[in-house]
Amino acid sequence: MTDIQIIRKDGCDFIVDPESGRLYPVISGGEPATITAVAAVAAVVVAAAGAAYTIYSSQQAAAAQQEQMNQAAAASERQAQQAREAAAYQATLRQQDAELADRAAAINAGLATDEAAIIEEGAARDAAIARANATFAQDASRDNVLDLRRRKDIVMGAGRALIGASGVTTEGSPLLSMMDTQDQLDLEISREQIRGAREADSLIDESSLITADGRLRATAAREEAARIRFGGDVQSQAYRNEAILTRYAGETRASGYLDQAAGQRYQGDIYRMAGTQKSIAAGISGAGTVLTAGAKVPWRGGGGGLDLAYYRANTGYYM
Repeated sequence: MTDIQIIRKDGCDFIVDPESGRLYPVISGGEPATITAVAAVAAVVVAAAGAAYTIYSSQQAAAAQQEQMNQAAAASERQAQQAREAAAYQATLRQQDAELADRAAAINAGLATDEAAIIEEGAARDAAIARANATFAQDASRDNVLDLRRRKDIVMGAGRALIGASGVTTEGSPLLSMMDTQDQLDLEISREQIRGAREADSLIDESSLITADGRLRATAAREEAARIRFGGDVQSQAYRNEAILTRYAGETRASGYLDQAAGQRYQGDIYRMAGTQKSIAAGISGAGTVLTAGAKVPWRGGGGGLDLAYYRANTGYYM
């Protein structure tokens, strides 16, 4: 304990700190009890201010950290939304590609099917023409044979009449001549029959070949149509699968961002609760300091002694 030295300056009383020489104001004419009260009040004020500042600082720091986490969480949520939107856009494009593939396959397959029908119709028409030509050839050959037979009858009849009018017998050279003429005419008739039959058979064979070729080409066209449809189905399904995978990937990325946002908000809540706990602890500590500040400023009753070392260390109330 140090004895108090009180001086008067500019109409006010001051306590002189013997160690530092600093002046501590005292109520004019105050007694040691008054000095102690002044010191206690100063200690309480400083302690309360320090506790309030500590609480405020803790709350502000916690609020800043929480706000930072909330902003980060909001950014993560925006990224999640952007991931969903980008995935939806890409999936829509793939869906449109699938629809285009379906339409293209349907159009091309329809063209191939129409080509098959055209081939069949053309083959049937050409085969019918060939059959008609075969019938015409047969009829023409039959007519020619009839004409040849009528000519034969005319020639043979004229020959016999000529021989009978001349009184020549049909024996010998005249007979041989008539027989030769008859053989020539019969050969010509036979040749015409063979020629007509061959022409008709050729046309019938041609008709069969046209029909068979038309069927083959029509079948090939239908197979091409089926291949086009199958290829279109495969392509469109691939696009649809890609759309599904794109949406799934987008949702996965969005879920990751949302989980990150939830973690950031949770961390912000932890910061806030930690700040609250610090504030409570600071408030309790400050309250204890306030309640005990005045009581812990010692003074020497009757002699006016004051523990200035403690006063300097715990109040900071000096000039």
